Amino acid sequence: MQFVRRGGVCVVGALFLCLQVYGGKLYEDGVIACVAESVITAHDVALEAPYGGNAVQRAVALVERELIWAEFQRLGIDVPMEPVQSRLDRLVSERAGGDRAKFEEMLDKEGLRIDEFEGRIEKLVVVEIMMREHVSRHADTSPEDVLEFYRAHPDRFVRQPRFRMQRIMLAKDKKGRSLEQVRQLEKTIRTELDKGASFGELAKKYSDGANRENGGITDWLKPADFAMLEKMLAKLSPGEVASEPLDRPGAIYFIKLADREDGGARSLDGALKKEIKRLLDARDEVGRRQEYLHEVAKRHFVKIHEPAVRTAFERDAAAVLQEFDAALDRARESAKAGTSPR
Repeated sequence: MQFVRRGGVCVVGALFLCLQVYGGKLYEDGVIACVAESVITAHDVALEAPYGGNAVQRAVALVERELIWAEFQRLGIDVPMEPVQSRLDRLVSERAGGDRAKFEEMLDKEGLRIDEFEGRIEKLVVVEIMMREHVSRHADTSPEDVLEFYRAHPDRFVRQPRFRMQRIMLAKDKKGRSLEQVRQLEKTIRTELDKGASFGELAKKYSDGANRENGGITDWLKPADFAMLEKMLAKLSPGEVASEPLDRPGAIYFIKLADREDGGARSLDGALKKEIKRLLDARDEVGRRQEYLHEVAKRHFVKIHEPAVRTAFERDAAAVLQEFDAALDRARESAKAGTSPR
């Protein structure tokens, strides 16, 4: 795919700038890309490091930002200063407690001047406006699309089994307490439970765990999160306390099953319909965004010198959607395994 528009002051001016400033030694001198009248260097990519992504992703984001900025200028639209100032004020507040001078010092350490940073904010706001106007607002997923996707992908909408428990933890290595005292506390708790005492109140009184203040109750957990408890919990009904505490090297645990949800297919209720619509809207937006970028690129000079960046930028919508789907699959498999997606 070729993104260089032949002819025109924009193309000639940008090409002249690249050659004049860098003497024809483009990538060797650190030039990653030329977009309209802007030159993107390796230094520019490095300055984007605090905002996440690898070097190629940051470089592609810069190419896209400069491309949309060039299109914005071609249309002759004024930059709306209110959202720019609002975002800048928020960043000054978050990063420097509202102290403008301190914020400028922080930028200086990162190799940025305040006017350069303000320019970055302007371009980010412009990109958001342009993408919202030409991409996001055109989401048109219908109820029929939602139903069709649900029927075609039953494996995507399976609820994993999960449980909540209450626990009383007695640490064996707590400072100022002997193991004999821990064993005595264990007996005391057993006796109190046999008499019908509230498990939650006992947790508040005796537990050394982080959940003691709320009666020892945990968040929802998957069996994989606590494999050592799986057999014990399988024997319990909600509200039932395990007959024997779990004795581990570092602590003794009294366990009560608070609640359990079995796994299985999710019904297509209102919440799931909204979830699928958001997913399909996002998927559609990813494809339309790439199509829009390619359409805009035909109207402006774009020359990318780094092969990996050029390949990433020139992906067609189908390739981007394929990556989107692959990321969803990885997230789903990670959720099943109880791990974080890479």
